[in-house]
Amino acid sequence: MACVTPSAARSTPTAPAVPTRRGDPDVIRKSLAGMNPMPIYGTGKQERTFTWLADIADGDVCAMGSRRRSARRSTSPGARRHRWRSSAQLCWEACGRDPDELRLSLEPSPKDLDAARRFASLEKARELLGWEAQVSMEEGVAQTVEWLRDTEVAA
Repeated sequence: MACVTPSAARSTPTAPAVPTRRGDPDVIRKSLAGMNPMPIYGTGKQERTFTWLADIADGDVCAMGSRRRSARRSTSPGARRHRWRSSAQLCWEACGRDPDELRLSLEPSPKDLDAARRFASLEKARELLGWEAQVSMEEGVAQTVEWLRDTEVAA
């Protein structure tokens, strides 16, 4: 199910089957395992937008079907910005754990450069196409938790 599109490059694609050990699926796996303190890279203050892959695909199809040339070049899904620290708390709570009990272990980023902010803007997509992402981060995390519980228990 994972795919990289021009739109996805400006956002953090999120879906249960994203084959990665970074981002939400990794934090959810740590939450399901009860890893506390939970290691996260950087200060936890990095900001990201998380966009459900189906929303990215829908936005790209909408942009490709548009006769407006600028819409095809600049549509990017994106949503609300989240700090990694609050994303970890959201994932912890979605796994049925007490958010007040979560402790984070801040570790150096393995990347030479970890952007403080990485996010996409919805404004052009909304303005030119009347399009916006449908799946909130909370919904996406809940779906990912359910999927990981089903698939990893079965494995």
